Amino acid sequence: MSNIINPPYPVFTDIDGSPLKEGFIYIGENLQDPISNPVIVYWDVGLTEIAEQPIAIKNGYIVKNGVNSTIFTMSNKFSVVAKNKYGTDIYENLSFEQFINNSEAQSLINTSITPVQQSIDDEVIRATSSETSLSSTINTEINRATAAEAAIQAQINGLGGGASFGYTSYADMIADAASIPANSVVTVGGDPDPLKDGMYIYDGSIFSLSPYDPLTQAKTYTDTKMNAVIEETDSSVPPVSLVDVDGWFYGGFYEDGSMETPLFKISNYYSDGFIIIDEDSWILLEQNTATSATKDWSQKNILLFGDSITETSNVEAGVYDSLAYRANWFLYAYAMLEVKSFNNMARSGASYREYVGQLDWQKISHQVGVAISTGFTPDIVVIACGTNDGISNLGDYDTAMSKNIVDLDMSLTAEALRKNLYTISQAYPSAKLFSCLPLQRADVETSTRQPLLDLIHKMSGRYGFTVIDCHNETGIVKDFEVWGSSGRDLYDGLHPKTSGQIKQAKLISAKIKSNYQSQV
Repeated sequence: MSNIINPPYPVFTDIDGSPLKEGFIYIGENLQDPISNPVIVYWDVGLTEIAEQPIAIKNGYIVKNGVNSTIFTMSNKFSVVAKNKYGTDIYENLSFEQFINNSEAQSLINTSITPVQQSIDDEVIRATSSETSLSSTINTEINRATAAEAAIQAQINGLGGGASFGYTSYADMIADAASIPANSVVTVGGDPDPLKDGMYIYDGSIFSLSPYDPLTQAKTYTDTKMNAVIEETDSSVPPVSLVDVDGWFYGGFYEDGSMETPLFKISNYYSDGFIIIDEDSWILLEQNTATSATKDWSQKNILLFGDSITETSNVEAGVYDSLAYRANWFLYAYAMLEVKSFNNMARSGASYREYVGQLDWQKISHQVGVAISTGFTPDIVVIACGTNDGISNLGDYDTAMSKNIVDLDMSLTAEALRKNLYTISQAYPSAKLFSCLPLQRADVETSTRQPLLDLIHKMSGRYGFTVIDCHNETGIVKDFEVWGSSGRDLYDGLHPKTSGQIKQAKLISAKIKSNYQSQV
């Protein structure tokens, strides 16, 4: 098990990137101005000592009486603004999400596991009881069949005009037919062909296999009862499944107490195959011996670039293959595409164009450069960006195409877009390339951003990228969203919540699958 080592205190930097020598920070309600809508902040994890706002920052650290300190709040989502001593904003985030600390997380885990463990214990007791009942049922049936056979034989022996004969082969019975009276019952047991064993009725000329053979009937009855009990107690499927509210499978507990939690890797539990569909009948995951050989889009290495709408990994910590850092559409597409491995270089705030004060990871060119340096070889590349570019520094397609690559102006979206698509296409000549148009958002009319959409579409096609129209085809519509608040598919008018993430995942996955199938 590995753990990320984080610094003990957060560091705040000034406009020039150096530690903020003197400044202060405000903490407020989520999506509200923290100065006019503050929340209660504490100096201690026990939430007993209130910290008055604004809170001082010195040499980059939050301080209390000159000593580096940490602050706490009861909410895991809140707004933050940091200013320098001149009152200039250094950092602002109106919806900062903070995970709970390790001890609180462990407490929640322990609380959640207790009822699950009880379910496991109950299931073990039930399975043991069922197995005992099964054994008793089998023994009872053996006794019943034996008694039935004896009773039938007694009835046969008492039949008037007939007799009972036994032979070790069907051929011996036929050879001795002349000595067997009509209306006799003849039993064959031990014939080289088991299908010829059984009870025959002889009418004086023909031996007819009796439809009522006690042993066959007993075996059929016993097998039926036993299979019913076995199916009831079958533990090939986890008796305690871990499934979220939308029906997505995350893992399960087995009767022996072991636990499986590979996200979406449900194929570990079944051998013959399975299919998972959602409420709209979209196939989320499919696997069986008949289809797995034809799914050319599955088990591929995928590389992603983008902004906060695609981000799933803590790239600044050097982690590129995590689905746990931030939930987004790729969390669901990972299962739909049955991904073999991936690197997701996306970082919140990223854009094609570059500007002063922008963080390195917020530059698509930096994401592309790091991806190339890792040596990761993708089969599929998806780039989803542009919502942070806007149209104020758009540039134009013709000017961008007229320049040499080394002379492109990275402060203009058109020229930065060309440089990045060119570099990706050059670095991964064998990969299938996909470019996603930005989603609709609540703050501006879609027609306002049409020049940006047209530019991305045209430049992507120029460099061999298949364009995925997330703007018009996901089902995320501006009219049903609210800027700064939760709507139908966006939780703040910009970022998708679960329903929007799944819609986006469905579209992108379908386009990738279709691209492979159309080239078979």
